[in-house]
Formats: sequence, structure tokens, C-alpha cells
Amino acid sequence: MRTEHGRVAMKRGFLLFALLLFSLAESETLRWGEALARLPASPGWLQAELAYEGAVRSLEASQAALLPQLSPQANYNRSAQGKESLGLGVGASVVALPWNPRVDAVENAKRALFRAELVRKEARNNLVLNLASRFYGLYQAELDLEVARAVRGLREAQLEVAKTKQALGQATFQDVLAARQALESARLDEASADGALELARLSLAQALGEKAQDLGVPEPPPETLPPLPSLEQALTEALRQRSDVLQAESRLDDAQAALNAARRDRLLPDANLNLGYSGQEASLGVGLNLKSGTLSFTGSYPLAGGTSAPASWSASLSLGFSLLSPVQDAQIARAETDLAEAKVALEAAKSAATLEVRQRYQEVKTALAQVALSEHAKEGAVRSLAVTKARLKAGTGTALDVQAAEVALLQAKRNLEVARIQAHLAYLKLLGALGRDLIGGTR
Repeated sequence: MRTEHGRVAMKRGFLLFALLLFSLAESETLRWGEALARLPASPGWLQAELAYEGAVRSLEASQAALLPQLSPQANYNRSAQGKESLGLGVGASVVALPWNPRVDAVENAKRALFRAELVRKEARNNLVLNLASRFYGLYQAELDLEVARAVRGLREAQLEVAKTKQALGQATFQDVLAARQALESARLDEASADGALELARLSLAQALGEKAQDLGVPEPPPETLPPLPSLEQALTEALRQRSDVLQAESRLDDAQAALNAARRDRLLPDANLNLGYSGQEASLGVGLNLKSGTLSFTGSYPLAGGTSAPASWSASLSLGFSLLSPVQDAQIARAETDLAEAKVALEAAKSAATLEVRQRYQEVKTALAQVALSEHAKEGAVRSLAVTKARLKAGTGTALDVQAAEVALLQAKRNLEVARIQAHLAYLKLLGALGRDLIGGTR
């Protein structure tokens, strides 16, 4: 009788497993590469792209300031004696020397665009890491539900066996009560796992900007990882291409450029060279500001009431030096302080990068060791199931023992998959710490 009840419970468990596997097989598999391909349509990706586009527009605006500036003019005058004059003119200016502030603005905008590109890459990497966590979180939730259902089936079988034993006088009421409580706990765990699965599905859908019902079942994590570089190679790579290090270097360039500009403004004289022509038909003027590096042009043409004076040429040069300028001296001192601060920030970024790479590297090593332990545990569960089946065949074991061994094997498989998930996520975090672009994935 005991064996018969156990066989019925085992068949019921097998039926549940078969239905679950069939439903998973019927569900569309969501591959990691497909999830990555959907990521550019997500809100987070679009937000990072818009921030980068803002830096592009700023660079374009600063480059447009280098183009010649043209301003048409019109003049009308009426004297006290009633004499009127009307003329048209035009003014223009263009950057003539490389130390013009507009040139400095373009260089600053280029460095800002470079930093914006680094920020965009880092934002994309964070999106990939977040996606991976949610992607494999959904896969793990599927496994957890599968294990919870198997445990619930085992607890149902154990309750039936306890009831049978009680009827035969081989178990007490307390044994049945304990089995019933274990079943209720298993049902609660199953309901919790089912709710966690729904939340994991919604979480992944939110990351991709899609509907939860459109998602398939995520594929398993990779069984193996690509070879790891040595720690020395990883540290060298990180210092060469990490976003925070490169941004600190770019800000150091900004600080150096600001100091150079402040010193240049302090040393350059206020010099202006002007040439002019004035005649009855038209008047022209050309001026060069040495300190700003700007070349300006002016021209006018009288339409009515023009002058009758003879044509004339004029030239002027003004030159001034600043012997005492506390404001400019203070600006130079502030720029020197900013430069020193930028150097310290760069060293701090390198130190933080080195520490993070070491931590991520160790996390991968630890995760791989856990994978190896989980593989051994799975092999042990496989051997245990084989021994239990042999005992059942020999008549020294029960079907309930076999079902318990099958649940233990299912749990071991789940633990192995979770260990592989953690190893994969740790590897992705290491790649991010090295400054690599994660959008290509690891497959």
C-alpha cells in the first residue's frame, strides 16, 4: 500500500514536470542578443542619446561662431539746418588669429563632446548591466517556480504517505500534521515564486520598453566564460580606456587650457590697428584687434546728401600694456588652483579604477569557483538519484525516495544555473570596469 501511494505521487510529480517542460518548450525563447538589439528603443537609451546630442549641438554652435559675422546697416541724419543724408552700410568681423576666444570655445566644446561620448558609453554599459540582471533574473524566477512546484508535489506525496501510515498505525497524528504544515509552506513558497516571476517579467519589460506579454522565456546563461586577462593586463587596460579616467584627463586639459588663456590675456597688449578710406562715393574701414584676434570690416555708401569732401586715407595704431591688473592676476591664480585640483582628481580616478578592477576581478574568480562547486553538487545529485532508483528496483527503497532525489537534482541544477548567472554578471561588471563597450555582449 505504501509503495502504491508513492508510485501514484511520483506519477503525479512526473506529470507536473512534463506539463511545465511542455509549456516552456511552447514559449518563445528570448535570446540575449535579441534583448540587446531591443535595448536602443528603451527610454534609458534614448535619454542617454539625447544628452549626447546636446553636446553635439553645443559644438556646432561654437563652430558656427567662427564663421564671418555680417551685419547690414542703414543711417539717416538730419541737421539743425534741415540738411538730410541717407546711407547704407555693412559691418563684418572674422576670426583672424588662433588665440581668439571663439577658437578657445570650440576646443572646449570638443573636449565636452568627448566627455559626453564617454558618459553615453557609461550610461549604455549601465543599461546593459541592468538588462542582464533583469534578463537572467527572469530566467532564475522561472527556475525558482519550477523548483517550488516540484517541492509542492513532493510535499503532497509525503502527506499522502503520512496519512497511509497513520491508517496503518505506523504514524501519529503529529506526523500527519507536520506533513500538512510542510505542504502549506510549500504552497506558500510556490505562490511567492509565481508572484516573483510576474514581477521579474514586468521588470524586464520595463527595461526594454515593451509589454510583458510580448516577452519570451530567457535563454540560459553561457556555460563557460571567455578567458580572463591577467590582473596586470586588466589594470593597464582600465587606466587606458575607463570613462572616469578619460574624463578626468579631459578636465585636466580644460584646466590647462584655461590657465593658458588667462596667462595669454595677461601678457598680450591691447593693440588695435585701423585703416580707413573716405570718399564721395563710399567709405571703407579695416581694423585688427590683436588681443582678441578679430579682424573687422566696415563700409558705407551714401544714397543722398553725401559729403563733397575730397577722398582721404587714414591709419591708426593704439597700443597699451597692463602693468598692474589684480583681477587678471587673481584669475591666473584661480586657474593654477583648478589645474592642481584637476591633477589630484585624475590621480583619484586612477586609484578608484584600480581598486574597482581588483574587486571585480576577484568577484569573477569567486563566482567561477562557485560554479565549480555547483557542478560537483549536481554530479552528486545525479549519482544519488541513480542509487535511489537502484534501491527502488531492488525493493529496498520507495518511489517517494526517488521523487525526493529528483527534487534534490532539480534544486542542484537550479543552483548551478544561478551560479552561472552570477559568474556571467560578474564578468560583465568586470568588462564594464575595464572600460569596454558592453553593447556587443559576451556571446
